[in-house]
Amino acid sequence: MAEHNFDLHNEEQVMFERPHVVVTNRRLLVVKGMVKTKADAEVSLSDVGAPKKLNGGQKDRLADGAKLFVGGSAVIFLEVVMEQFTNINDGIETVFFVLGALAAVVGVYFLLGSFLGVKPNTLMVFPMADGEEIVVRFPEWDNPEADELNRQFSRAKRAI
Repeated sequence: MAEHNFDLHNEEQVMFERPHVVVTNRRLLVVKGMVKTKADAEVSLSDVGAPKKLNGGQKDRLADGAKLFVGGSAVIFLEVVMEQFTNINDGIETVFFVLGALAAVVGVYFLLGSFLGVKPNTLMVFPMADGEEIVVRFPEWDNPEADELNRQFSRAKRAI
């Protein structure tokens, strides 16, 4: 608790603690940067509703993107080489070019998505009585720590 700038009240016990979120038997405490607000959030459990668990982000498709890009580029290269050395039908030439270009473009899309996209994460969204939301993030989909947070929050909420 010392690293979070949160002080426990009398008879308050920590039920769940991670570097970015703490649940006590009376409050939900979330560290700045993990919520939509600009400051740390300290909310009484009576002001917070049951959380919704959401999986966000997307898996890394770097390998698939690289394979598609290289394969599509190879098909276009072969089509150009075949055009120079043989007299192939324009229809076949067009099909090879379109297939190669399509594979290369999809590969580039996968590559860019892997570099620029949001990594897989689990979001716990706590609705508050005033209409705001507190969002707690965990890495990877279906993170077991998010499930444990939900269990401990429910336990603390039932006890008040």
